[in-house]
Amino acid sequence: MKKRSRLVIVLLVILMCGFFLYPTIKWYGGVPQSTKELATGSNVQIKEYSRGQASRDLRALKELVAKDPLTTLPSEYGYLKVQAKANYKAMEKPVPKTWTMEALFGGFYNEQDLFDTCEEYYRT
Repeated sequence: MKKRSRLVIVLLVILMCGFFLYPTIKWYGGVPQSTKELATGSNVQIKEYSRGQASRDLRALKELVAKDPLTTLPSEYGYLKVQAKANYKAMEKPVPKTWTMEALFGGFYNEQDLFDTCEEYYRT
């Protein structure tokens, strides 16, 4: 073997090692500890986390609708529009053009349905 072909083989092996080690380096060097703990948690821990986040969101939504029901839906709760729109179609009601807090709550059958949608969002 010539020196050049050995050099090419060594470089290819080094590149392949870097390619396969990149996810590990990214995991240990770039991912925050809180995300690692959540990702490696058990199903019970993930369920508790998602329920906590969902109840926090539901409380905040209730406060917003109590202040002013005609206020526009904040972008952080935009994930609820998809399910609310599907519920409006299932109830055979017209889908609102502008999403207000009142329109969002009208798109769910009850509070538990809204809570379940929030919980599902945080589980995924």
